[in-house]
Amino acid sequence: MVHQTPGTVVVIDQQPISCALEQYLGSLAETSNNRYDRTPHGEDYSHSSLRNASFTRQNLEKAKFGRSDLSYANFYGANLTKADFKRSVLHRANLQNVYGEKAKFDSADISCAQLAGANFSDAKFKKADLREADLRSANLRKAKFKEADLRNANLSQADFKDADLRGADLRGANLRDAKLKDARLEGALLPEGFSTRRR
Repeated sequence: MVHQTPGTVVVIDQQPISCALEQYLGSLAETSNNRYDRTPHGEDYSHSSLRNASFTRQNLEKAKFGRSDLSYANFYGANLTKADFKRSVLHRANLQNVYGEKAKFDSADISCAQLAGANFSDAKFKKADLREADLRSANLRKAKFKEADLRNANLSQADFKDADLRGADLRGANLRDAKLKDARLEGALLPEGFSTRRR
């Protein structure tokens, strides 16, 4: 919620300020109605500009999106099994409820994106930017987040069993009820006061 009175700064409640402020200012993204239906198996979209594109519920297994601009794109409910998003920009993209087992997001910008309820088991997020992303209740078992930036991300109820979080930055992240059994946390920067005991 945004509160503003004359002569005062904007105050935004309950959201990380950079994402919430961007939303308040209208996102500043160009309008696009591009929808991709019946996408061929393994299609190559590498190095493409696909801002605001819609791939909702599409079968994108093994599709290639490396180094593409997918800001604000909608992948809701899509099959992203083994899809390649390395070094792509997914800022504010909608990846809710996708099935992305073994997908590759190494060095991708996924900041402020929506990934709640997604299945990214055994996916790769090495050095990915996930600042302020929403991964509530996501299946992240065996996922690789080595040296990923997860600052201020919402990771509540996410399942990190056997995940690799070595060297990841989780400062300010919401880890309430997150499952971290057998996760590797060597060198990770954890939220202040957070304890991994009995998790």
